[in-house]
Amino acid sequence: MTPSSRLTQVKNLSEAINQCLQRAGDCARKAAAESDPKIKADFLDTKRRWTALARNYEFAKRLTDGAKQNDKLPKVRTRYNKIYARSPLPAAVVC
Repeated sequence: MTPSSRLTQVKNLSEAINQCLQRAGDCARKAAAESDPKIKADFLDTKRRWTALARNYEFAKRLTDGAKQNDKLPKVRTRYNKIYARSPLPAAVVC
């Protein structure tokens, strides 16, 4: 992935986070104005879902930001890399 496509991806994530939070706010305002308890609960549930989606996008953005930082680190070749790059992964333990 090129640095410019990562930058676009982060901008898109930031926009998605903002949109989710705006929609969550809209749902909260609609819930506050609603007198029917069922409809109010639906708005609050939808607000919760928009907020959860925003948190997921924030997590993805942090991962993307971390990957960007990792690209800036110098690549280090060590004896550990040489030994373990060739060895197969251990079998998983099943309980």
